[in-house]
Amino acid sequence: MILKVLPKEEINLCIDAGANRGYLMKALIERNIDAYGFDIINDKSLIIDSKDDIIRNHFEIGSILNIPHFNRTFDLLTCIDVFEHIPINYVSTMIENIKHLGCKYLCIQISTDMFNDGHITLKSTRFWVDKFSPEYILVKDVEKNSKI
Repeated sequence: MILKVLPKEEINLCIDAGANRGYLMKALIERNIDAYGFDIINDKSLIIDSKDDIIRNHFEIGSILNIPHFNRTFDLLTCIDVFEHIPINYVSTMIENIKHLGCKYLCIQISTDMFNDGHITLKSTRFWVDKFSPEYILVKDVEKNSKI
Protein backbone atom coordinates (compact mmCIF):
# COMPACT_ATOMS: atom_id res chain seq x y z
CA MET A 1 0.00 0.00 0.00
CA ILE A 2 2.76 2.48 0.93
CA LEU A 3 4.53 2.12 -2.39
CA LYS A 4 1.28 2.50 -4.31
CA VAL A 5 0.67 5.91 -2.74
CA LEU A 6 4.21 7.35 -2.77
CA PRO A 7 6.54 7.91 -5.73
CA LYS A 8 8.71 4.77 -5.47
CA GLU A 9 11.55 6.37 -7.43
CA GLU A 10 11.98 8.87 -4.59
CA ILE A 11 12.01 6.32 -1.76
CA ASN A 12 15.40 4.70 -1.24
CA LEU A 13 15.91 4.94 2.50
CA CYS A 14 13.15 4.42 5.07
CA ILE A 15 12.94 4.52 8.84
CA ASP A 16 10.12 2.66 10.59
CA ALA A 17 9.20 4.18 13.94
CA GLY A 18 7.60 1.57 16.16
CA ALA A 19 8.99 -1.21 13.99
CA ASN A 20 7.77 -3.96 16.31
CA ARG A 21 9.60 -7.12 15.19
CA GLY A 22 10.64 -5.72 11.78
CA TYR A 23 7.91 -7.03 9.48
CA LEU A 24 7.50 -3.78 7.54
CA MET A 25 11.29 -3.38 7.35
CA LYS A 26 11.50 -6.84 5.81
CA ALA A 27 8.78 -6.04 3.25
CA LEU A 28 10.55 -2.82 2.26
CA ILE A 29 13.95 -4.50 1.99
CA GLU A 30 12.40 -7.18 -0.24
CA ARG A 31 11.32 -4.30 -2.52
CA ASN A 32 14.88 -2.92 -2.66
CA ILE A 33 14.33 -0.10 -0.17
CA ASP A 34 17.01 0.25 2.48
CA ALA A 35 15.01 0.13 5.72
CA TYR A 36 15.93 0.92 9.30
CA GLY A 37 13.72 0.82 12.35
CA PHE A 38 13.37 1.21 16.06
CA ASP A 39 10.97 0.17 18.78
CA ILE A 40 10.79 -0.11 22.55
CA ILE A 41 11.07 -3.90 22.23
CA ASN A 42 13.08 -5.30 25.14
CA ASP A 43 14.91 -8.09 23.35
CA LYS A 44 16.44 -7.80 19.86
CA SER A 45 16.38 -11.60 19.56
CA LEU A 46 12.60 -11.26 18.99
CA ILE A 47 13.20 -9.46 15.69
CA ILE A 48 12.39 -11.58 12.65
CA ASP A 49 15.17 -13.36 10.81
CA SER A 50 16.42 -12.08 7.49
CA LYS A 51 19.16 -12.74 4.99
CA ASP A 52 22.52 -11.69 6.45
CA ASP A 53 20.65 -10.58 9.60
CA ILE A 54 20.09 -7.20 7.92
CA ILE A 55 16.94 -6.41 9.90
CA ARG A 56 18.63 -6.88 13.29
CA ASN A 57 21.61 -4.87 12.04
CA HIS A 58 19.34 -2.02 10.94
CA PHE A 59 17.21 -2.10 14.11
CA GLU A 60 17.76 -0.07 17.27
CA ILE A 61 15.95 -0.09 20.58
CA GLY A 62 14.38 3.30 21.10
CA SER A 63 11.24 5.36 21.34
CA ILE A 64 9.56 7.96 19.17
CA LEU A 65 10.14 10.24 22.16
CA ASN A 66 13.86 9.48 22.10
CA ILE A 67 14.75 8.44 18.55
CA PRO A 68 18.07 6.59 18.21
CA HIS A 69 20.75 8.12 15.97
CA PHE A 70 21.19 6.38 12.63
CA ASN A 71 23.60 8.90 11.03
CA ARG A 72 21.50 8.92 7.86
CA THR A 73 18.94 11.09 6.16
CA PHE A 74 15.78 9.18 5.35
CA ASP A 75 13.38 9.69 2.46
CA LEU A 76 10.42 8.17 4.28
CA LEU A 77 9.28 7.68 7.85
CA THR A 78 6.67 5.00 8.43
CA CYS A 79 4.82 4.89 11.72
CA ILE A 80 1.96 2.48 12.22
CA ASP A 81 -0.22 2.53 15.33
CA VAL A 82 2.16 4.51 17.55
CA PHE A 83 0.78 8.05 17.95
CA GLU A 84 -2.32 6.97 19.86
CA HIS A 85 -0.06 5.51 22.59
CA ILE A 86 1.72 8.81 23.26
CA PRO A 87 0.36 10.93 26.14
CA ILE A 88 -1.01 14.24 24.86
CA ASN A 89 1.55 16.24 26.85
CA TYR A 90 4.36 14.50 24.87
CA VAL A 91 2.86 14.92 21.38
CA SER A 92 4.82 18.13 20.65
CA THR A 93 8.10 16.44 21.64
CA MET A 94 7.29 13.46 19.43
CA ILE A 95 6.51 15.68 16.45
CA GLU A 96 9.68 17.74 16.88
CA ASN A 97 11.70 14.51 17.01
CA ILE A 98 10.10 13.35 13.77
CA LYS A 99 10.70 16.70 12.07
CA HIS A 100 14.39 16.56 13.04
CA LEU A 101 14.73 13.38 10.97
CA GLY A 102 14.18 15.55 7.90
CA CYS A 103 12.23 12.93 5.95
CA LYS A 104 10.62 14.06 2.73
CA TYR A 105 7.60 11.80 3.24
CA LEU A 106 5.69 10.48 6.23
CA CYS A 107 3.38 7.50 6.00
CA ILE A 108 1.45 7.35 9.25
CA GLN A 109 -1.41 5.16 10.39
CA ILE A 110 -3.15 6.23 13.58
CA SER A 111 -5.71 3.99 15.21
CA THR A 112 -8.93 5.49 16.49
CA ASP A 113 -9.92 2.34 18.38
CA MET A 114 -11.13 3.70 21.70
CA PHE A 115 -11.59 0.24 23.20
CA ASN A 116 -7.86 -0.44 23.55
CA ASP A 117 -6.56 0.56 26.99
CA GLY A 118 -3.23 1.68 25.50
CA HIS A 119 -4.88 4.15 23.12
CA ILE A 120 -4.79 7.33 25.15
CA THR A 121 -4.49 10.06 22.51
CA LEU A 122 -7.35 9.65 20.06
CA LYS A 123 -7.47 12.73 17.86
CA SER A 124 -8.91 13.62 14.47
CA THR A 125 -6.99 13.66 11.20
CA ARG A 126 -7.23 17.47 11.26
CA PHE A 127 -5.50 17.58 14.68
CA TRP A 128 -2.50 15.64 13.32
CA VAL A 129 -2.40 17.59 10.04
CA ASP A 130 -2.24 20.83 12.01
CA LYS A 131 0.50 19.48 14.28
CA PHE A 132 2.74 18.60 11.33
CA SER A 133 2.18 21.74 9.27
CA PRO A 134 3.77 23.64 7.66
CA GLU A 135 6.67 21.18 7.24
CA TYR A 136 4.39 18.39 6.06
CA ILE A 137 1.17 18.56 4.09
CA LEU A 138 -1.36 15.76 4.05
CA VAL A 139 -1.94 15.00 0.41
CA LYS A 140 -4.16 11.98 0.71
CA ASP A 141 -6.10 10.25 3.42
CA VAL A 142 -5.71 6.69 2.19
CA GLU A 143 -8.37 5.23 4.45
CA LYS A 144 -10.98 7.66 3.22
CA ASN A 145 -9.46 7.50 -0.28
CA SER A 146 -9.72 11.26 -0.53
CA LYS A 147 -7.45 14.18 -1.13
CA ILE A 148 -7.21 16.73 1.63
